[in-house]
Amino acid sequence: MNLLVLSLAPVLIIAVYIYYRDKYEKEPIKLLLFALLAGGLTVIPILIC
Repeated sequence: MNLLVLSLAPVLIIAVYIYYRDKYEKEPIKLLLFALLAGGLTVIPILIC
């Protein structure tokens, strides 16, 4: 469990940084989370092959 938290921490920090630095047109949080989830799910087929 600790490794999972450690591996997700940099991704969440960067996502929060991007969200708060965007002053003019902020992306919806749902869309940002969906993009992060989709990016994370693309790793699974790569690991299998």
